[in-house]
Amino acid sequence: VDIDDENLKSCANITYIDAPHKDIQLDLSLDKIHFNNLNLVKTDKEEELSLKAIAQLRGKDFKHLYGNIEFNDINLQTKENNYSLKDIIINAQKQENETSLYTINSEILTASIEGQASLADIVANFTNQLSHHLPILVKKQNIPATDFTYEITVKDAPVLHSLTDTKFALKKPVRMFGNLSSDNEQMSLNIDAPSVSYNEKDYDDIALVCNTTPDNMNVHAIASTYKESDDEEIPSSSTKLDLTADIHNNIIYGDMYINTAGRNNITMQLLPVIQFSDSLGSTKTDITLRKSNAVINDTTWTISPSRISLYQQSLECDQVMFANDNTNSFLSINGRASESPSDSLVATLKDLEIKYILTLVNFNVVHFAGKASGQAIFNNFMAGGTPNIHANLSVENLSIQEGPLGNANITANWDEKIEGISV
Repeated sequence: VDIDDENLKSCANITYIDAPHKDIQLDLSLDKIHFNNLNLVKTDKEEELSLKAIAQLRGKDFKHLYGNIEFNDINLQTKENNYSLKDIIINAQKQENETSLYTINSEILTASIEGQASLADIVANFTNQLSHHLPILVKKQNIPATDFTYEITVKDAPVLHSLTDTKFALKKPVRMFGNLSSDNEQMSLNIDAPSVSYNEKDYDDIALVCNTTPDNMNVHAIASTYKESDDEEIPSSSTKLDLTADIHNNIIYGDMYINTAGRNNITMQLLPVIQFSDSLGSTKTDITLRKSNAVINDTTWTISPSRISLYQQSLECDQVMFANDNTNSFLSINGRASESPSDSLVATLKDLEIKYILTLVNFNVVHFAGKASGQAIFNNFMAGGTPNIHANLSVENLSIQEGPLGNANITANWDEKIEGISV
């Protein structure tokens, strides 16, 4: 087969035997292919790929082919750069004990999968484990039973960055390993990412452990980040996250700890219970926040029991409250946001220290302080049109950059011209 086109130039020699067994031999030279021009991928990037491939495969059907596939001289040309990979070698063996062994070797990926498994069904087996505990979100697929172990290591390479607009880097290899038995409805998944950069922010010691039984799925995840500061006025900062969750019967029972240190020190626990249900063919999400605490610098706050509901294009909050019992100050959110302009969410503040709000949203460009009281009303911000936001606050002892200004009345509205909030 020879193809000579402005978007695809290739030459392939193919031998195919269909019966009594499948036998495929392929020798491919792909001089160039433009995925975007051929609408094979949804991207605006002008990319040109070239490679050589040799395949020798044999098996009873397409899901049980054994042999090897070797890719060589892989080049990806973009407007800005030229990326290349040496070799990618995929090998599939049928072992004496009737199990399968699949291996992948390349600069960026090494993998070993061994057991009773078809390579084509491995991903579906993972999603089936999830569907057993969250059937509302993930539908089960009808595939043969499997029992296998796996180990995968991913290393950083420039070509990985060309596949996405997201800025990331794997500063150390990422390792994934575990096992899966569909008959026993058990799975073990371990992910270890010692050092990752995402959107120019470094994350260390990312780890995830997931174990399933017929009755429960347990997840434990940790991550941390540290940002060193060269500015004497801005201290270095760090954040640590520790999350555990038990999942069964379309319910997630979560326990999340967040700890930050720097200009402001925060220790917070969140105890959500997330339930998924089907309502008239659409998924409804009900989030119940159990009572928990947060410590911001030297003050203790209570996160009150509350309920948040998400359904189609609507968000409903019932008594979402963050309160300091010692000073009788609080922030509460109630109401409903939807496509209807008549629905509104109302945030009520009482003697709430502004710097605590700005700390929670990580706003440190300008230092504000003072105790705010009043309301902010949000309309029409889930309808896809122009949102309507109006706030009327009184602030006691307002200061900016540690400079006192006195008491203030502040109004804020959404300004369509600047597409932002005008104060």
